[in-house]
Amino acid sequence: MTRIHTLIAASAVLTAASVPAAARDGAAGPSAGQVARLMSEAWCAADLAQDIEAKMALFSDDAVLIMPGRAPLDGVEEIRNWQSQNYAAARHDCVGRVNVDNVEMDGAIAILRGQFAGRVVMADGSGSFEQSGYFLNVVERGADGDWRISQMIFTY
Repeated sequence: MTRIHTLIAASAVLTAASVPAAARDGAAGPSAGQVARLMSEAWCAADLAQDIEAKMALFSDDAVLIMPGRAPLDGVEEIRNWQSQNYAAARHDCVGRVNVDNVEMDGAIAILRGQFAGRVVMADGSGSFEQSGYFLNVVERGADGDWRISQMIFTY
């Protein structure tokens, strides 16, 4: 199995995503727990649909993705290229497979830490595998009120 196939699973089950302004509760915005839940749901929905545009909407333009065994991906276009390769190689199952262990929120910044697990089914029919690990995500609320990933780090 190639390195890209191993990385697919981690991308499929991480918890981070944009929380649209429409999902905010009043002027103060969502609670830390709501941000974590909404982000997990949006991330998994994009992966299940293999919707690259929905997935990229979850990242800030200058987001950084750090993962094991490779240089950081710097900016949404590098992340898009990596994610496109993942979607071409496999289908992801992550619904209900994310546990957010801790959320810290201060104004327009939230830090989410937790664990993920999921199943990846290879597009070429060569099989499937389970993948699990840990994550630490920094998300920021933009001027438009949407929450987007600015920093993502994961292990497996």
